[in-house]
Parts: sequence; C-alpha cells; structure tokens
Amino acid sequence: MEYDLPVAQMARGDDIEGFYVLKSAFSKVANNGKPFLNLTLSDRTGAVDAKVWDYPGPIGAADEGKVVKIRGSVSEFRGALQVTVERIRLAGEDDRYDVTALVPTAPIDGEAMYASVEALLDSITDADYKAVCRELLRRHSESFRTIPAAKSVHHGFLHGLLMHTGNMMQLAGFLAGMYADTVDRSLLLAGTFAHDLQKEREFRFSALGLVTDYSVPGQLLGHLVMGAQEAAEVCAARLPGLLRRPDEIPAWVHEGRGERMYAFAQGDFRLAQGRALLLAGDAAAVLGLFHALLQTPLFDKHRLFFIYAHIFLAAAHAMLDAREKALESLRAALDAALPDDVLMPFVENADLVLLLLLAPQETRHEDGVRRILALAEPWLRHLGLPGTRASEIPFGLSVKQYEIARLAAEGRTGPEIACRVGLGLNTVKTHLKTVYRKCGANNRPELRRLLHGEK
Repeated sequence: MEYDLPVAQMARGDDIEGFYVLKSAFSKVANNGKPFLNLTLSDRTGAVDAKVWDYPGPIGAADEGKVVKIRGSVSEFRGALQVTVERIRLAGEDDRYDVTALVPTAPIDGEAMYASVEALLDSITDADYKAVCRELLRRHSESFRTIPAAKSVHHGFLHGLLMHTGNMMQLAGFLAGMYADTVDRSLLLAGTFAHDLQKEREFRFSALGLVTDYSVPGQLLGHLVMGAQEAAEVCAARLPGLLRRPDEIPAWVHEGRGERMYAFAQGDFRLAQGRALLLAGDAAAVLGLFHALLQTPLFDKHRLFFIYAHIFLAAAHAMLDAREKALESLRAALDAALPDDVLMPFVENADLVLLLLLAPQETRHEDGVRRILALAEPWLRHLGLPGTRASEIPFGLSVKQYEIARLAAEGRTGPEIACRVGLGLNTVKTHLKTVYRKCGANNRPELRRLLHGEK
C-alpha cells in the first residue's frame, strides 16, 4: 500500500491510500442501473480520473475543491490511468496532510516578486498612471499575492497571478528600454500591471485557493472588460463634470495634463476638461483651448468633437455676455449635428446652454431644438436644475413661439420681449398673433391661464 503517492508516480497495479484534492465530481448511473461517482483527483504533480462504483453519496459536485482521503487501486482504461476507489471521505480538521503537496504553487519567492512589482510601479514617471496603479494595488493586494492566473492554461497554481504579472512587467520594462523613442514606458508598465487584476472576480475558487470555474461576471464580461471598467472608475473624469460635482473632478483634468494619453482618448479628456473649466467659471480658458484644438490635425476634421467644442464655445461666449457670438457657435454646432440626429451632446450640456437653446433659432433648427429640449428636461430635473418643460410645450407652439408666449404671460411689454429674444418688434407682434391663435387666447391673462393649465 502506497501512502500519499504523488499522481505523477502512479502506475498500473499500485494500491494507494492518502489525501488528494477532489478536482471534479459528478454522479452517474451505470448500465446495471446502479449509481457511481465519476471524479478527478489531483495533487501538485498532476491529476487522474477515478471511479467510485455503487456509490449513492454523500460526496458529490458540491464538494469540488475540497480534500478527500481515499483508498483504492490503480488500473488502466483506454490507455490512461484510472483509480478505482474503494473508500472515500472528506478530510477532517484532525487529519494531518501536507497542503503544499496537494496544491501546485508558483516556483518563486512571493515576497521578492511582490517587492519587484512595487519597485516597477514606483519607477513609473507619470504621476497619474502611478496613482491609478497604486490604488488598484491597494484594492487587490491580498488576492494579487495568492490567486492563480488561470484555471488550467497557464500559471494555474497558487501565486500564479503574482508570478505572471511580475514576469510580464519585467519584460515590459526591458522592451520599453529598447524602444525608448517610441514606447511610453509609464503607460506600458501601467497596462501590463492592470490588465489581469480582475481575474479575482473572473474565477470561482476552491477552499484551497485554486480555480474551480468561471464566475457569472467572468463568463459574461471577462477580466479585460471588468478591468477596463475599474480603471475607468478609478480615473473617472467626465462623470463628475456631467453631474455638476466640480469638487470630484481630478486636478489633472483642470490642469490639462492629458498629453500622454492615447490619441483616441484625447477627445474625451478635452471634453472633460472643457466642462470642468466652464463649471469653474473660466470662460476665457475655454475659448483659448477649443479655438486652438479645432486647428490641430487631430481634431480639425472630427465632426463629433467639432459639435462639442462649439457647444462649449457657445457657453463660454454667453458667460462673457457675448450673446451673438454665443448664438453663432451654437448654430454652428446645430448645423453639424442635426442632419444626422446627433442630439446628446446638447442634452448632456443643456445646463450650460439652456438659455441659448430657448432663444429663437433659425427655422431649420426649430424641430431639432424642440427634440433636444424634450430629452434635456428629465436630465435637468435629475441635476436639480430648473427644467424647460419643453417636453410639455402645448398647443403645437414652436420653441421660438413658446419663449415669446412665456414672456408675454409674465407681463413683459412688446419692446421688452423683442429685446430679450433678439427680434424686431413687428416680428414679435406677428409671433404673438400666431400664439394667440394656436392657444385660443384673446389676451394676455387668458394666455397666462392657458399656459399654466389654470381653470
């Protein structure tokens, strides 16, 4: 009888007894109608198929990943070794067995490798990349030190992720040195470190720390997508701006320190910076920044960026009381956006250009502006800002007519309305006649009552 015989040393004819990891287990029914247990036993040297004949339980699939004590004999079936198990039970607390003999472990000095990773992170010269990586390491430190890097394909042993990531970071540092003129070393090291960290959520683990299966998020999303989501969470910049939470916008966004980002990310970064500057009241900086960006090769033919840029320029001009320039920029954005029904840039920035959107627009813009305002209404309410109620504009009024009707219902005189909306007095009078006709009102008190839904 061989006790705790390593799987790799098993041979046909061996009688064995000892402790092994129950890697897999499922019940089946033999041709004679009797139940049996089909299982895989493993230790750090390998795995072997096994059968427990005429076995109704209690051990089964729920015990995968646990340690079992078995007694049996080794035979051969279809050219592969197979253990016929005579006795099997779960290992108890009083049982003495060597865990290191059962679970494969990375052939490394764990503390030395972890220190090497930390040193490489400290060598990142870009302050933002380093800050993101340090936060990720803080979040994942415990699992990063211990979990495998895979279920079975590579580094499927304890401390496998640490070994794999550490080795890859060393290679990345070496290659960055060879191609220093073309490779951003900080970005390469940060990406190499971060790309596998979400394997903590991608896998399901046994009590001994080995991977037993993929988690639901791991199957549906995978570690790369979840890693990108977490990185976005750590370095989020646009979202606090959209939610009007200037205190949550990172300082590097305000300062414009995004030059080292990939070209495809530059647009989003500059949009985050634009909103941050506007929320801070720095209209002059916005004018200088976006006029300059629109002249660069990266953005001069980028239509979506053009739309956002002119929305920001419109908001900046309005802050500086340059109404005509503000309307000119807004109309440039509308001209570029509306033919393709691009509405969301205006919706998400409605808080910045609401009054401009409510101003009389050229005929070709009226329907588009109406739809923008309708979409913006719940967003503005969500932000706790006064809405436009554009989604509830009554009587088939246009945005222009609605604005004139509101001012008239407030008791504004014809000249006052003309001044507010930028139209001639005769034009305002013509619009008012149309408003009265559409609303069925004969005078301003009736108009006020109808617009406010009063009886």
